[in-house]
Amino acid sequence: MRPIDIELWINRVAERVARGSPLEDSRVELKRDWPQDHNKAARQIAGLCNAMAGDDVLWIVGIDEKVGVVGAQHSDLATWWPTVASEFDGTYPRPQDLIVNLRTADVIALVFETDRAPYVVRNAMHGKPNGGPVAWEVPWREGASTRTARRADLLRILIPTQSLPTVEVVRASADLRMRTGGRPTVTITVVFYTFLPVGESVVLPDRQASGWCQLGDHGERVELEVTLAAQQATHWRTSPVRSTWGSQEEVVHTVLQGDAQVILSGPGFFRAIGRGGLDVEPEATELPPIVVGGQLRPAGGDLAIPFELSIPFQSLRPDPPGGHAGRWQLSDQ
Repeated sequence: MRPIDIELWINRVAERVARGSPLEDSRVELKRDWPQDHNKAARQIAGLCNAMAGDDVLWIVGIDEKVGVVGAQHSDLATWWPTVASEFDGTYPRPQDLIVNLRTADVIALVFETDRAPYVVRNAMHGKPNGGPVAWEVPWREGASTRTARRADLLRILIPTQSLPTVEVVRASADLRMRTGGRPTVTITVVFYTFLPVGESVVLPDRQASGWCQLGDHGERVELEVTLAAQQATHWRTSPVRSTWGSQEEVVHTVLQGDAQVILSGPGFFRAIGRGGLDVEPEATELPPIVVGGQLRPAGGDLAIPFELSIPFQSLRPDPPGGHAGRWQLSDQ
């Protein structure tokens, strides 16, 4: 989700709180302070993410639903979140954090991706007197409370996954442009092959696609503007050594280009194109791999198709006038 979208979301929530109106968005949780009961916080986050699987959820720290904006310190996140994440059974929802100024104070937004639900949390009572044998729990948010998920709740998470098309990354590239006096920009193209039975149809809208990139494993994450396009795939040409892409192109009729969307009606190729700014030193001569990730959510679907890959750096060359061009390339799979 783009930072500007998060900021607009927070402002809408803050306006409702200021008017004394009840929150109507079940994906939002307000916290006055950073919760000190880390297991309880993990349970609440997991319950909300499990119930909203497929949609991002928002935690706002620094807003009290009765008092209004009270503010929060972003520095507390560095110690708070790792402790909360340790309460999960391995996989936890990935947070995206943002500081937003609401005139009187700064609040902290945590947007959690929910595409890897169900999330499992440690049972804090396990191992204590009368704590019972249950060591782990799948929490579920219902109204303003969190409970253990029932069978019907788990089916809501698991069954839609079966109807998602399977996608495989075929190849990917990233092109960097560095101009004197301007911020470097990157254009990333990921080509997917989708496995979908002929006769079924899935629509992937641009507005429900999101992406990000970062330099290396520890670089700053950059949000990308993503568009989808039907791929003009080339014929496969088989050689004694390996299969390579040929030069003749044909339209894949099972993947159609729509208005700001692609329509999948069978196996075929399509591509996602992401664009954004990237902080690169002007004097750089060698760059780390670029890590790319995101999700594609079908129209009307509960869950999204996640993807993440690392593209090795290939070259950096002069790009007249007054700049350089860099390229990352992932060979055909």
